[in-house]
Amino acid sequence: MNPVKTLLLLAAFIFLLTASARPAAAQGSGQRYVDLVFPRVQRTNDLVYGRAVDKPSGRAVDLKLDIYEPTGDTAAARPVYVFLFGGGFVAGNKETEPRQYCELMARRGYVAVAISYRINQGNIGTDGIPAAVSDTRQALRWINAHAGTHRLDTSRIVLGGSSAGAIASLFTAYTEVEKTAADAASKVALVMDLWGGLYTAVNEMAAGEPPLIIIHGTADTVVPYSEAQKLRARAEAVDIPYAFHPLQGEGHAPYKPAELMVLVADFAYGQLWPGGAAPTATPLPTATATAEPSATASPTAPPPTATDRPTATPPPTVTPEAVICSRLFLPRVVDEGN
Repeated sequence: MNPVKTLLLLAAFIFLLTASARPAAAQGSGQRYVDLVFPRVQRTNDLVYGRAVDKPSGRAVDLKLDIYEPTGDTAAARPVYVFLFGGGFVAGNKETEPRQYCELMARRGYVAVAISYRINQGNIGTDGIPAAVSDTRQALRWINAHAGTHRLDTSRIVLGGSSAGAIASLFTAYTEVEKTAADAASKVALVMDLWGGLYTAVNEMAAGEPPLIIIHGTADTVVPYSEAQKLRARAEAVDIPYAFHPLQGEGHAPYKPAELMVLVADFAYGQLWPGGAAPTATPLPTATATAEPSATASPTAPPPTATDRPTATPPPTVTPEAVICSRLFLPRVVDEGN
């Protein structure tokens, strides 16, 4: 056979082989809420969800969030994924670290929400955590109040974050810190803990509270791996459904959103749709040159911006938190043998 024809046939064979091996999501099929069934995400920036007083300055500040939605999704009510950034309660923002986590969950059919919260409020234990928890509770109230506008299923809210964001999420879900009568309707359906902890408040976790997925590096010296073990032990003791994923040899805040969101999505699907009651597939939207306009933003918000997936986002700079955590938390930790 002519060598040129041989090469062309070989090239065609390789093309067909690789095309058949593409991920299901790229072919417009897959399991909604588990697989990446949407190729694109649209983001609405800087919606004001509340106001709070910045303690150092004494001034009232706007609290803002960004919403990530799957482009072209027509579902009447979508589950919500709320992500809180890390940074030791002294650094971080809603734009950098949360982006890939939120895009990956929005591509699965969630509406993802990245919230800002007050940082640098003073002593972390007495000021920082309460401020972050109070702001998170305001965000949950906003989500409930705007469920109709953004087509949100408020019975399926996943709340979580990394490091300080995980700590704030855990305190919001499992303690009474900053909780008021206005928060009675704000129910969290599942908690995602990425290398966080409840420290001495771990025994406040009680039966009937939300399922928990725990992901933590075994070599973490900032928020010790023992905090993850204590969360697991407490969840077992009070019969809270949980998934436990130790990251062998990893330190604090390993930036692996793609891998970790597979774990979170699988666990959340089993807990939020027991028996597999969620839609089995979602057709992909018609491809367009630009993303569709987002839902109407609040008057104070700038025009929304669209983001396409996949997007190459460099890992965020991780703020050194070892000194902060060791000074303000570790002396209060009691070894419970977990």
